[in-house]
Amino acid sequence: MGEDARTRSVGGNRATGKQNVKRSQIKPKRPRRGPMPEQIAAAVLARDAESCQAHAHGFDTATECAGRLHLHHKRLRSQGGRDTTGNIVTICELHHTRAHSQIRAEAEAADIIRRSFLD
Repeated sequence: MGEDARTRSVGGNRATGKQNVKRSQIKPKRPRRGPMPEQIAAAVLARDAESCQAHAHGFDTATECAGRLHLHHKRLRSQGGRDTTGNIVTICELHHTRAHSQIRAEAEAADIIRRSFLD
């Protein structure tokens, strides 16, 4: 009973053999990111003339634009990208979906390569 809240054991099951994890070993969650500031969104839309910029940046030039406009982070927020006009571009819904599909595919390929060197 001498443990304080920061080091108290969490979980654990003797029947399954799983070890207890101390709260001090659990990484705190990052604070949730708020919505993009309206002035940044307005500046990006104005700069991009409220049109999809995928073709102008050489992305998926064979596919026509479709759907409503989205604001896409060039460097993803999950990877440290910020809400700045230099990091955000206006693209249509179709190109936004394809951009994230490509990002996922590249991440999966990198993970497969990384694992092959560990084996």
